[in-house]
Amino acid sequence: MILLASGDAFLLSQEAGNGNTYSYTATADLIMLNWGITSAGDINLGTWVNATSGVLVLMKSPDNALNNGQSRVVFTTGSTLYIDNVDINNYGICIGGIEL
Repeated sequence: MILLASGDAFLLSQEAGNGNTYSYTATADLIMLNWGITSAGDINLGTWVNATSGVLVLMKSPDNALNNGQSRVVFTTGSTLYIDNVDINNYGICIGGIEL
């Protein structure tokens, strides 16, 4: 568990070689400012099941390793990021930002 104050920076990461699934549930309101993944598709809000649950895309995967997603995604307490793709294991994932 990470304890942050408003304005504190955070970095969420999973290195390559640690499995196909990435999941993180927020314990504070966060603003995600930048992320880096390669070929892993999209990062979902909750567990996406076509037409029954979750939200298909919260953040989009860049097209290649030289690009990072750049936006200002507000991610609220209790929300969960989820992605299951072999390229999470192959390349890892990194998300940075600040506490709201």
